[in-house]
Amino acid sequence: MANEYYSTLRIGPEASEEEIKRAYFKLVRETEGGEKDPDLFKQVRAVYETLSDSSARKHYDQLQRFGGEVERLSNEAEELLRDEDWDGAVSLYKRLLVLEPDLASAWSSLALCYGQQDEWVPAIKALVKATELEPESCSYWTNLGWAYLNSTEDLAENSLSRTKRLTYAQQSFAEAVKLDPQGSGGYRGVAAVRREFDDWDGAATWLQSAVDADGALDVADLDCLCELCFVYFAGEHPVKLKQTADRLVEIAPEDEEARKFVKWRVCHVAGTFAEAGAFKEAALLFERAKRIDPSDAKVAEWAKESRTLAKADAEFEKIKDDDFVVGPIGFLAMVPVFQAHGVDIPDQRFRECRQALDTWPAYRIADSVARIRSTYPTLYDMNREVFDKLRAAVGPGSSQRSSASPSYSPNSSSGSGCFVATAAFGSPLTAELDRLRGFRDEYLLARTWGRCLVRLYYRIGPRVARSLLRTEPARAATRSVLRGLLKLLP
Repeated sequence: MANEYYSTLRIGPEASEEEIKRAYFKLVRETEGGEKDPDLFKQVRAVYETLSDSSARKHYDQLQRFGGEVERLSNEAEELLRDEDWDGAVSLYKRLLVLEPDLASAWSSLALCYGQQDEWVPAIKALVKATELEPESCSYWTNLGWAYLNSTEDLAENSLSRTKRLTYAQQSFAEAVKLDPQGSGGYRGVAAVRREFDDWDGAATWLQSAVDADGALDVADLDCLCELCFVYFAGEHPVKLKQTADRLVEIAPEDEEARKFVKWRVCHVAGTFAEAGAFKEAALLFERAKRIDPSDAKVAEWAKESRTLAKADAEFEKIKDDDFVVGPIGFLAMVPVFQAHGVDIPDQRFRECRQALDTWPAYRIADSVARIRSTYPTLYDMNREVFDKLRAAVGPGSSQRSSASPSYSPNSSSGSGCFVATAAFGSPLTAELDRLRGFRDEYLLARTWGRCLVRLYYRIGPRVARSLLRTEPARAATRSVLRGLLKLLP
């Protein structure tokens, strides 16, 4: 029935505020304050609360005038949303809002359409309007926070506009927390903003608040705990990361399907660490996933592979500074680690390695292989076939050791010998080392004095690398000197 509220008060739609008030009190007297007709009294009271509020009355009047059209446009827009026709939905929501500009849900849906097309500025404007219309809606404030946050993707890192939008995002999320302190959405939003500022401790604090918000540790905290794993890793808190991984096992429910889902999420986190080359952390998470479902052989295999790569990484860091392993043998030991981290090694490097092997006496090669086998067993096992062939080719070799320097062939392109530069740059595969090798091979070795200089360097280089480049400040200073030298090279 059209204008039902006005009919209830027995007035017309054009009635003034004073007429509405008089009509209401008249009906209150007739029902004797609800004693005579309680149902009618409740109805009259509800009608009066709407019509006495100017904003609510305006909304009601618009529905009476355009109610059918508003409902039709709303239904058609929702259909387009399901079909992901964002432009079509935007057009319909705009038409709807001309008829019913105070419909907060329509503003929110319009913002959703803009967001799906990465049009964040109009999305922000629509959500600001929604929060003005319904300031008590937690979801509108949360969505506004994400719109502000997403709008910063194309802005310069330290720009004022980016900082402002991040600040607005945090304020919006904080408002959501205030409205719903037991929900996790606002807390997680603030944590996301803190991550943009590289404030990992701040992000962890807000995520922990999200976990604690409802007073229970259960599967509902799964997403927050997974995010905490990444935040503690970025903030370099390995103990807290381990504790969080243990909590992921703790929240796994008894229900089989739910337990499998938790396992899958933990494996996803572990896989993300593995893709980033953080194999130690990946092994930790795969191990926790295995605890959740010990029968899953695939998870057990992933855990084993990650442990192996984590051990290889640890051995890699040690072998780089090991002067008892000659250059080409050390390079062969490090190849599997480079490959695990996605480093593409040019064929030229392997050719240089083969040539460099010819510059070292057999006993040095044999001793290097033996040292890798005993001191770096994971690296040895990852390249066992190559090292076993080398052992068979050169024999034990230890009895042949003498005090002589390694033999040197002026015509070889040695992949070893760049002791100081390798220690300074942390890898034998950098562009700087390529240039230094080129200068050595094409310029120094072509001159008598240059060959003498290279031989002298081969004698003192390992000691310099070992004694002077143990700390990062020393390595940084050496890198600066070498880069300055490279600018002067022919």
